[in-house]
Amino acid sequence: MKTEKEIAALVLALADARRSAANIHEMLEEKRQAFARENAELLQAERSLADRARDLELAVRDSAEEVYRLTGIRKTVPGVSIRLVARTHYEPEQAIAWAIENKHFRLLKLDTKAFEQAAKALRPDCVEVEEVPQAVISSDLERATQQLEADQAAEEEIARWTREHYAAERETREFLRRVDAETGEITEVPA
Repeated sequence: MKTEKEIAALVLALADARRSAANIHEMLEEKRQAFARENAELLQAERSLADRARDLELAVRDSAEEVYRLTGIRKTVPGVSIRLVARTHYEPEQAIAWAIENKHFRLLKLDTKAFEQAAKALRPDCVEVEEVPQAVISSDLERATQQLEADQAAEEEIARWTREHYAAERETREFLRRVDAETGEITEVPA
């Protein structure tokens, strides 16, 4: 298990990584915008040609399918042919009823998202609802970072004060060991 101090260090590292990623993202966005400005004509030409190609492809498909419907010819011109594909048409409610009646349960798919949402409220016997912890990290860690840095500074100050206090106390005890308790005379002169 990580200590609070270790988690705080991870949060500080996360905040730093997010800051760095945001800076890089901003730099890239500026470069993308500059590229778009510098190449506006080329980008517009690409979009126009792609739209034209899509429109022409639809026209070729529609024309070939119309020729097939009227004549039955599957190869109209080189590079274009008709492939017959099976498409199903049905009412979903009837399909579900048929699958249940004929015991084709594998054909029925559970909407897990909707079921889990309903199960939390309805609590059916077949469902166990467990509460599990989920960490939530603020999208803006600046305030948390400032607090963590202030906490670290305070801890360092307390540690410094504690070291100084114990050093002074140790010096006092050492001095008192050198003073004779009955006479008050210093038995040993510090070096």
